[in-house]
Amino acid sequence: MRVLGLLGGTTYNATLLYYKQINAYVQHRLGGGHSSKLLLHSFDHAELFSFVQAGNYNEVSRQVCTAAKSLKSIGAEAIVLCVNTNHRWAEDVENATGLPLLHIIDFAGDAIVKAGLKKVALLGTKISMEQDFLKGRLERRFGVEVLVPKGEENTASVKGVLSGSD
Repeated sequence: MRVLGLLGGTTYNATLLYYKQINAYVQHRLGGGHSSKLLLHSFDHAELFSFVQAGNYNEVSRQVCTAAKSLKSIGAEAIVLCVNTNHRWAEDVENATGLPLLHIIDFAGDAIVKAGLKKVALLGTKISMEQDFLKGRLERRFGVEVLVPKGEENTASVKGVLSGSD
C-alpha cells in the first residue's frame, strides 16, 4: 500500500472528510482492521487565506510546496490536496516534489464520464469558479461543458453556502 501525503484543507472539516473517505475505502477494499497509510500536514487557514486575499499566490504556492516536500521527506509516495481551491497549485506541487498528485478533477471527471453527463455545474470558492484550474482541466481532459455561476450575487451566494452562513 502506498503512503499518501495529505495536504490538509483550509479547514479541518475538509481534511476530516478526506481522511474518513480514504480510510473507509481501504477498509472496504481490504477488509478487517485495515486502514490507509497517511501522513498529514495541516495548514493555518487564517494565514493562508490572508495571502489569498492579498493576491499573494506565490506565497501560497511556496507554503503548499514546502509542506508537500516535507511530506515526501518522511515517506509520502503521492500527494492529496484536501481542498478544491488548493488545486490552484497542483502543478507546482507535482513539480516541486516529483510525486504524483491525486487530483480531484480526475476522479470527478471519471465519474462524470461514467454517468454519461455532457454538461455539469461547478460550485466552489470564488477562485475555484473564476480561475481555470478546475473548470479547464475538466473540459480539456474529459470533454464536458462546465457551467459556473456568473456575477457577484451568485458567487456571494455560493460563498455563503460553503461557509455555512446561508
